[in-house]
Amino acid sequence: MHVFDRKILTLHRNRAAQKDPLNNFLFVQGSEFLIDKLADIQRSFTSILELGCRRGEIVDLLVKQYPIDLYIQTDLSYLMCYQAQRKRHKFLCTVCLDEENLPFRPHIFDLIISNLNLHWINDLPGCLAQIYHLLKPDGLFLASVFGGQTLNLLREVLLQAESEITGGASPRVIPFIDLQTAGNLMQRAGFNLSVTDSQLITVQYKNLFTLMHDLQAMGENNNLLARFSGITNRKIFLRAAEIYKKKLNQNGSEIIEANFEIINFLGWRPHSSQPKPLKPGSATINLADFLSD
Repeated sequence: MHVFDRKILTLHRNRAAQKDPLNNFLFVQGSEFLIDKLADIQRSFTSILELGCRRGEIVDLLVKQYPIDLYIQTDLSYLMCYQAQRKRHKFLCTVCLDEENLPFRPHIFDLIISNLNLHWINDLPGCLAQIYHLLKPDGLFLASVFGGQTLNLLREVLLQAESEITGGASPRVIPFIDLQTAGNLMQRAGFNLSVTDSQLITVQYKNLFTLMHDLQAMGENNNLLARFSGITNRKIFLRAAEIYKKKLNQNGSEIIEANFEIINFLGWRPHSSQPKPLKPGSATINLADFLSD
């Protein structure tokens, strides 16, 4: 079942590519989270695929850590690709493609990395299966997506405001996966030694309209197929702004806060060199020997 309109997503991301790069701050933060995780892994990666490269933030960080032979960065947006390809690394190749249909041969990448991009995939289990088959044995997949606590209050107040004014409501904030679902999807795809965690980032905005403007500037606005496609009554947004402030107990202040949960997941394509759990009954130490009577 398709939930997201990938054509509208492309349009929104092309527009975002023409905005001030300072609006990219959450993606810069997400990139740094991923690079920090790679720094804890004592091995090199020479053939790398990036899904959703935006302006090319990650390659500039990775080139400082690894002797890279091949780095393919991809994005759905041709304008993002245009900006990313201006990185002048001799090993770099930039490809505009849809991440839902990856055209590469299997078993050619040491590392596949994706920063705050795969939450827009309609068939995430299918996409993870494709990623799994592109990795070499003992290859690493490392990614982040926006998680379930992202924009939770914005979702609530928009639904309430629209219901009050029109008597109905349409979805205006996309559904996000939670931490447990991310872990289950990694195991289902076949990844070994998978790890998931999350960080919650709280951002202050001048008001609700500044928040929504920022989402548009990032290309993270409503790309749902079931979205309301007409012109929204401005009264809905004005009422939503009132409800938002009231729920945050803002005593006359216009400043509001918005949550962005970043879920990170990491997993390896299985290889014989990887550690394996002990079989039941194979332990050589009896815990009872260390317990008092």
